[in-house]
Amino acid sequence: MNYKTKIEKKEKSLVEVEVTAPFSELKQFEKKAKEELMKNLEVDGFRKGHVPQDVAMSKISPSQILQASAQHYIDAVFPEIIKNEKLKIIGYPSISVEKLDEKEGIIFKILMTIYPDIKLPDYKKIAANIKKVEKGVEKDALEKAKKGMLDMYNQMQHQGHTHKDGEKCESEIKTALDDEFAKKIGFKDLKDLEEKVKQDLEQRAEQEAIVGHRENILKAILKETPFEVPELLINAEKDKIMAQMRDDVTRSGMKWEDYIKSSGKNEMEIRDSFTNEASDRAKAEILLKEIAKDAKLSADKEELKKQVEQISGMHKDVELDNIRLYVENILINEAVMKFLEK
Repeated sequence: MNYKTKIEKKEKSLVEVEVTAPFSELKQFEKKAKEELMKNLEVDGFRKGHVPQDVAMSKISPSQILQASAQHYIDAVFPEIIKNEKLKIIGYPSISVEKLDEKEGIIFKILMTIYPDIKLPDYKKIAANIKKVEKGVEKDALEKAKKGMLDMYNQMQHQGHTHKDGEKCESEIKTALDDEFAKKIGFKDLKDLEEKVKQDLEQRAEQEAIVGHRENILKAILKETPFEVPELLINAEKDKIMAQMRDDVTRSGMKWEDYIKSSGKNEMEIRDSFTNEASDRAKAEILLKEIAKDAKLSADKEELKKQVEQISGMHKDVELDNIRLYVENILINEAVMKFLEK
């Protein structure tokens, strides 16, 4: 196809492409435009899509045919422009027709967000220099955990009970941590309870150490990888944060509208308060994708299949492709982080 392009790079990874083409280029799409207009035309006395051609053409104006031809031309030329200019587009473009004239031809502009160009540093070396800080279990953590279990038990035992002054409660208040108490809440004895709680505390501490180590690795690599984050991706992360917050509020038994009122802010103000967090998350996602590509890392096929089947079974209303993309992204990110940790 015959056209010329003029590319202008803007901030926030936005690119504007101005396309100019001869008016004659639209001729090849005229037949397709007429067929589409006829297919969607509604005329009294005829079924939609079955209007005779002579009747249909008397109802369709030349300007409608021209605009439809231009749209088909744009649809055809757009993928070619993306390929020839090697643009890594994100999301949907905004297309505006500036001119549609027999003398000046067709001029339209495409405003799109593109994936930022990233030059990776020596990320392996950077990651190797970030040491994992072991958290360990605090000395009094076990005692605090046991006391918390005892307090919760007592609270549950006396929930809903009312007593007159001096009246003894039928449910005895448990004041000591002993084998009897441990058995009541599902353990063999007090020693078994302590071992299980200590094991749980150690696992939590280890998980915190892993999370901290990963965060420090990403921060260190990002520091040496300057790039501009597309606004589109920041907004997408804001949407994710807000969706999670809404779910958390709903699960707590509170109405979302009541939560908004109690916060003293409107929904947009709450959303905007997450701009920095959303930007950091978007940066990390971009970096992880680049490292995965560079290190040739991919999701484990068996694990991907397993998780997709599990999620699709619970969420039958969600498209399978969307579930697969979601799970694959998580598994690839996990593969990258394990790679960097080593």
